Amino acid sequence: MAARKTAIDLMVNADWLLKHLDDPDLVVVDCTWTLKDAARRGRELYLDRHLPGARFLDIEKVADTASPYATMLPTPEVFASAMGELGISRDTRVVVTADGYTSGRGWFLFRVMGHPWVRILQGGNDAWALKNYPLEAGEPLVVEPRSYIPAPETERVVALHEMKEIIATGSAAVVDARNTPRFTGEAGSSHGDLPGGHMPGAVNIPYGRFLDEHGGFVSPETAARIFAEHGVPESGSVVVTCGSGISALVPGLMLEQLGRDWRLYDGSWNEWVQQPDTPKVISRAEGGSK
Repeated sequence: MAARKTAIDLMVNADWLLKHLDDPDLVVVDCTWTLKDAARRGRELYLDRHLPGARFLDIEKVADTASPYATMLPTPEVFASAMGELGISRDTRVVVTADGYTSGRGWFLFRVMGHPWVRILQGGNDAWALKNYPLEAGEPLVVEPRSYIPAPETERVVALHEMKEIIATGSAAVVDARNTPRFTGEAGSSHGDLPGGHMPGAVNIPYGRFLDEHGGFVSPETAARIFAEHGVPESGSVVVTCGSGISALVPGLMLEQLGRDWRLYDGSWNEWVQQPDTPKVISRAEGGSK
């Protein structure tokens, strides 16, 4: 497993970014994303407002679009092509932002492809706007394509057969970041006409618990307390999951800040629920974390 970084290494604030926005080797990537039933989709929100010069990373297109499961990680070739079109090389310093919580997914895309320097804008676009720092609207400027050579870190991701073994043996704690009704089965899946529910032994910590009142990520100390309150062991491996591998990266990012050994089950509930031989728990009377 690759060495973990500290909290200071993972995020930058709006003041820092304003000072470095014009650095020639730095690119801001906006990965705003919403569910398909949302009133407005990610690209529309990006076109409404984004940081000056920010380039849009479409989570649904920079993905394995041949997969029957939603927003699966792209192949290294797809990622390299997309980054080249955005004018990003491995030498580029990348700051990821978003309207909402999805900057964690953007950060992970770069990390799992071995990008050397990637940070998250703490609080995202809202934190930038609250400072009255400049924003733009419309299409981004055309940029000069660059060559991108990925160095995938496949050990960061759990495949379906590994997840089956983890659930069967309890060899890792499993944290599910979906909202409680989807976890218990009171609500269906957010992806298609599929039931809700969860994997046996999974702990439900809705991703919103890790966001503060302004939409920024909570401190590592607060995150550690939240994990402890939900019975997640202070040591050992953790697998994060959700509906389709996006909101799971919120607790994933928190674990990264804490220096924990963690991985993403990218297929998440969207893949798990469609397998005929995977154990599933659906209990409409069950309680859970709010």
